Amino acid sequence: MILKNTFALLIISFYIVACGGGSSSDPENTGFKAGKVNPTSISSASRGKVNLEVYLPPRWTKEGETYPVIFFLHGAFGNEKGFFRNVKYQQLNDWINQGELPPFVLIAIASQYLDGTEQEWSSAANETFLTSRANTELRAFSLKYFNAGDSSRDIRKTSIHGHSRGARGALHYGLKFPTLFTSAVGDAFVSDYALAEEQQNALQYKNAIINSGIKIRLSVGDSDAFENHRKTSALMHNYLDSIGIAHEYEVLTDTNHTFHSLWNSSTTSSEINGLYELKLHAATW
Repeated sequence: MILKNTFALLIISFYIVACGGGSSSDPENTGFKAGKVNPTSISSASRGKVNLEVYLPPRWTKEGETYPVIFFLHGAFGNEKGFFRNVKYQQLNDWINQGELPPFVLIAIASQYLDGTEQEWSSAANETFLTSRANTELRAFSLKYFNAGDSSRDIRKTSIHGHSRGARGALHYGLKFPTLFTSAVGDAFVSDYALAEEQQNALQYKNAIINSGIKIRLSVGDSDAFENHRKTSALMHNYLDSIGIAHEYEVLTDTNHTFHSLWNSSTTSSEINGLYELKLHAATW
């Protein structure tokens, strides 16, 4: 009888794991802390294991109203650690504690490599990962573990932000999926190879972009060697203007291509660019 019961338990356990009902899809670390950066990962159906760094605001709780969330996309050859290599989480805590910003969650995402090649943020797998509401993808994960982002009650709490190649990604999602994001900010969009595609997305989805009310911003440094050679951000800005899509565009003084320089640069509003762009996101939630 003991052997039969043991065998039955093994069969049940195998069935649960095979069907995705076990803990295999849970993050590796569930001891998440408020006011800190929490390394974790998600087992995604579209991308497999994806490493994340998740900032949770001071006094964060899994109960009550959902928090707004920002998905952050890093530049080429970067990883999920890039945002918080350049931004101290204490700075975010201070801005929230001082009332400059509402509490929010930020999820920095690792890009995907296939056969040693880094995939674009616009790839089919990344589109599914960032836009699907399926239980195996990022939006459901964000709600389940961090009480953040889109819910059945409020679908206007998700923003996207990126740097360099990630700026192209943020722009891509803002233009192609404007009803799924309240704001999209691209710092140093210099991916000239993607310019035609994103201009086509802007034209194709123009009415949806305008009707959604999504806020779009492009910022780039005046000392960015890539931009000075390619003029990609300027060309995208001019194109959006020409077809009537409202957006912000700012060339930041004494600023190079690095995210650290872009984040800490002074804007025309006299605030540092990082705070200004977070406020832009917050105004849409």
